[in-house]
Amino acid sequence: MTRLRSRDNRASPRVAFSAGVWVSWHTSGSRSVSRVRDLSVGGVFVATDAPPAIGTTVKLLFSLPEGEIRIEGVVRYGREKEGMGVEFRHMGSGARARLLEFLRRLNANAAANPAHTKNAPSRPEPNGKMS
Repeated sequence: MTRLRSRDNRASPRVAFSAGVWVSWHTSGSRSVSRVRDLSVGGVFVATDAPPAIGTTVKLLFSLPEGEIRIEGVVRYGREKEGMGVEFRHMGSGARARLLEFLRRLNANAAANPAHTKNAPSRPEPNGKMS
């Protein structure tokens, strides 16, 4: 039996985003572009109103300054009107190197500008503003 990790029991540290990082993703039946709320070498949380069912295979495409990153993952968490947590399953060595470089750059920027970083992803408040 495979043990699923909870949102607080991740294998890799994550980088939270308040805005600016997007991912194109598709399942066998739909395509979408959504905002990334947090990212690590092991997975991503994608903001979407209607996440696919847990266990669904998702193909992701990140277009970053480091280059395109194509990853296949599996939905491990989903909540309607919030989003989905995707565990990365398959990515090439080049994609992994670009992802690691992107995360390294983000961590370096966060260390240089601590006033502009958050420890948790932004969440919509009832008034529609981001926390």
